Amino acid sequence: MLDAIKENPYYSPRIRMAIVMAKRLKRDELFVKDLESKLTVAISEERKQSEEENKEKFEEYQKQQEERKRKREIEEEEEERERKERKRKREIEEVERNENAQKSSIKKNWDLFFITHIDNLPHITKDGIVAPKIRPKYYKKIADEKLASIRNDKIIANSRLAAEYAHVYFRPDNAMLTAVLTRKGFRLNEIVIIRIKIDITEHELYMTDRNAYYYDSNDPRFIPSNRYMEIIPRIESMIKEDGWNQSCDEEMKKKFMAECHILYKFPLDSLKAICIADKQSIKNRGYNFAEFYDNVKSKISRGSILTEENIEERREFFFKGRYG
Repeated sequence: MLDAIKENPYYSPRIRMAIVMAKRLKRDELFVKDLESKLTVAISEERKQSEEENKEKFEEYQKQQEERKRKREIEEEEEERERKERKRKREIEEVERNENAQKSSIKKNWDLFFITHIDNLPHITKDGIVAPKIRPKYYKKIADEKLASIRNDKIIANSRLAAEYAHVYFRPDNAMLTAVLTRKGFRLNEIVIIRIKIDITEHELYMTDRNAYYYDSNDPRFIPSNRYMEIIPRIESMIKEDGWNQSCDEEMKKKFMAECHILYKFPLDSLKAICIADKQSIKNRGYNFAEFYDNVKSKISRGSILTEENIEERREFFFKGRYG
C-alpha cells in the first residue's frame, strides 16, 4: 500500500487513507510528514486546476452574455427604427386625412345639442360643456345613472374613458330627452338644451352614428373628425327624419342619439343659445312661462358670452310640449 502511495503522490484519496493507516501503525513519523506534504501539493494542484476550469467557464459565460446583449441591442434598434417608421407613416396619413377633411365639400359646420337641467346653467354658461369627470360636485344629474356609469367606462380613444370626454348630440329630440321628461319625471320648465355651433374639422372630435353606450373605440363606426366624411352622410340621413316611433322603431331611436365627443370640454366660443320650450307648450303643461323665462335668464352666469338675447324658444326640440 505504501509503495502505491509513493508511486502516486497526487492521488489524494489514497494518500489520505495511507496517512491514517500510517498513523495507526505508528510508522516512521518522517514518512507520515512526507505523505502530508504530498497531500498538500495534490490539494493545491487540484485547486489550481479547478480555478482554471472555472475561469474558462466564466470567460465563456461572459462571452455568451455579451453576444446576447449585442443581439438584444440590434433587435431593439431594429424595433425602434420600425416604430419610428410606423409613426412617420401615421403622421403622414394624419396630415393627408386632415387636408382631405378640409377640402371636402361635405358639411362641416354643425349645430350640436346638450340636454341639461336649468340649475346647471350657471356652471355651463361660465365654463362651457365639460366632461362628466370634471363637472362640479353640485352638478344636477338628469341621465339614468346606471346607463351613464356603463357609458362613462367605455373607451373613446387613446385609452381614455368616455368620462373624460364632453359630449353633445346631433339631434336634441332624442330618446334621452324623452326619458328625462317621462320616466325620470323632470318637468318641461326644468330642462333646457344648450346649442353650440362648431366646425368639426377644426377640432379633434370623435363621432358616433348612435349612442356611444352601444360601442367603443374598437368599433369601426367610431369616427375621428379627420374622417368625418365617412359618417356625416349617415348623420344627414338621420337628420332628415321627422322622428322615431317609441313603440317599435328601436334602430331609429338609437340613430337619433348620434353623438359628438371632445376631450375635456367644448370651446366656450362654440356656445350659441339656450333653447327652451315655447310659451304655448309651457302653458299647456300648466306652468308659468314668465317665471320660467325669468328663471332661465337669472341663471346665466355674469360675464358669459351667452345673454338673454341667446334664449331661444324651440317648440320642435321639446316634442311640441307632449312630455314633461
